Amino acid sequence: MKNLTAVEWFIEQINHKSIPIYDTNVRIDIPKEIIEQAKQMEREQIIDAYRNGFSNGLHLDSNGAIDYYTETFKK
Repeated sequence: MKNLTAVEWFIEQINHKSIPIYDTNVRIDIPKEIIEQAKQMEREQIIDAYRNGFSNGLHLDSNGAIDYYTETFKK
């Protein structure tokens, strides 16, 4: 099973389901640019969190954060 970021999971959910509002199904169209911006922002947050977690001096590898993101979410 592929790991999904929160944004990717959200996109899958809204692509496969309509959201009921007052007993009416409503389709939500989100522009591709907004989705891509959200994915990029989340990617940066994950990488920053990884780097911050290792910034205590024991292990600081600037490429490790990007490798972690790629290995975890882009297989």
